[in-house]
Amino acid sequence: MNFEDMTTEYNTLNRIHVHFSAYKNSTLSPYVLTNFAKEAFGYKLSNPLDIAFCMQCLQKEEAMSKELIINYIAARLEIDYKDYSNEKLYKFLVEILKEIKSSKGMKRDRNYLSKRILVD
Repeated sequence: MNFEDMTTEYNTLNRIHVHFSAYKNSTLSPYVLTNFAKEAFGYKLSNPLDIAFCMQCLQKEEAMSKELIINYIAARLEIDYKDYSNEKLYKFLVEILKEIKSSKGMKRDRNYLSKRILVD
């Protein structure tokens, strides 16, 4: 299952709509954010904002504040900061992931260090 497949119309639990408790208001489930980060890290990330956000998603099992998620999305997509619904946040994250996949379009090569040649 990839990140885009997390939403469905069928009779299943949709974690995107779950109101996960966080400081001041509800936020996206850590499960959703962890899956976003894992899939994003499968590609060569060049944007420092993406790297920092994904590392934050993977750093802890606790809920990330909705404010941080919205700030990342607003900065990354160059849109206005608003209090978006969980579904809208998810759609923005899908859009960002598509951009990550299309920029370079290459999967990360886990053995890239072993393929380097050093000349002294």
